[in-house]
Amino acid sequence: MVPTWNYEIVQMRGTPVLHESPEWLYKQVSHATNTLESDRIQPWQVTDAPEPFVDAQLRGVVGLEVIVTDIQGKWKMSQNKDANDFEGVKRGMSDPSDPHRNSKLAEKL
Repeated sequence: MVPTWNYEIVQMRGTPVLHESPEWLYKQVSHATNTLESDRIQPWQVTDAPEPFVDAQLRGVVGLEVIVTDIQGKWKMSQNKDANDFEGVKRGMSDPSDPHRNSKLAEKL
């Protein structure tokens, strides 16, 4: 027997748009920073850095937006397995002692 991988993928296609506007870049960097820092006890914000420093750093950022024209998704979640194997996958994905567990995904199966 060979183990099988369960996966979900999304492929997006679109038209790339370059942005050079410092205002657009600042907004995107601030949004990404706020999102990634939100779980911290004392989240860092772009406004915590001196404005001249931020301006200099933004000059090194390339702003890329993709206008999405097509989205396709695919998933394989043990559909090709019998009921016993399928239930084993669900149990394994819910096992609190497994460092690779994914109980949220197991609930969807």
